[in-house]
Amino acid sequence: MHFIIEIVSSLLKNFMVQHHKINLYHSQANGTVEAFNKILERGLTKIVSANKDNWDEWVPTTLCAYKTIVTRTHKKMLFQLVYNREVVVSVKFIVLSIFISQATKMTDDVALKERMEQLMELEESGFLA
Repeated sequence: MHFIIEIVSSLLKNFMVQHHKINLYHSQANGTVEAFNKILERGLTKIVSANKDNWDEWVPTTLCAYKTIVTRTHKKMLFQLVYNREVVVSVKFIVLSIFISQATKMTDDVALKERMEQLMELEESGFLA
């Protein structure tokens, strides 16, 4: 172990690298991560099979749905905020989205109507592939 420390110290010195030790724990981020995990869990719970053995197959679809919902705060999709461009949504995904909402017997009419309006807005603006 001592030998490795000497090698690393020597490399840092030779390449004039200033080595700083940091703490990987970031307590402020824990609340954000936990909140997102709840959202992801809630989404996956609605669409996985009854025996819950295929949840990992639905993570990309759930994340895509999460990133394409217009936020109330910014009035934009998270995708737009992160990538600074409009999202192109596949028609296949929209049909799947409607199928999932019907299969899970989504009862929140307001949320369903809101999502349909968002999808129609995407269609009107030409962002559907």
